[in-house]
Amino acid sequence: MRRLALLLALSAFVAACSSNSPTQVPTSQLTFIHVAPTAPPLANPADSFWAKKGENRQIQIYFRPAAGMVDSALFLEFKVDAQSLYKRPDGTLIADGDSVLIHVTVSDPVHLIVTFQPSGLQFSMTKPARLKYEFLEADNDLNSDGVVNATDTTLKAQLQLYRQETTGGLWSPVSALIDTSIDECNSDIYGFTNYALAY
Repeated sequence: MRRLALLLALSAFVAACSSNSPTQVPTSQLTFIHVAPTAPPLANPADSFWAKKGENRQIQIYFRPAAGMVDSALFLEFKVDAQSLYKRPDGTLIADGDSVLIHVTVSDPVHLIVTFQPSGLQFSMTKPARLKYEFLEADNDLNSDGVVNATDTTLKAQLQLYRQETTGGLWSPVSALIDTSIDECNSDIYGFTNYALAY
């Protein structure tokens, strides 16, 4: 009886974990943020950097300065701390002093979808990489009905960070802190490849 009770408890635990697993949705079921018509183009929509285990490294992607302005607006910042690198795509552990070339590409500059490579690179569960995603240059007319109103405010509150494992595949929500008062999203990143904000 004790063994049966243990098996039933284990089954209930597995079922609970399964029911709490992230919902995967196709692209057609998501509405992605999009850049405002007045937004300047990105200055470096594709860029690369060497992440090195044992050192803090980062990359930033900016919009070009708006007309009449000197400063650029930050779009994306990706940080890899000294102990963030964990496994290569082939499954081999990354040793101290080893480096990995990381490519960051804004693959859809209209909907600000970002692709990170190499696909399959894994980061530490205790010291993950960190993504900051600013959407100040996104259109506040989220539903594209020609007017910015309370409906758009409601939709903005529903924004989530999504991850797409392979291009053309399903999207999964990712835990993130989204502050709509400053149009900023921050999230721990444990692996690659595509990321975007949508509702």
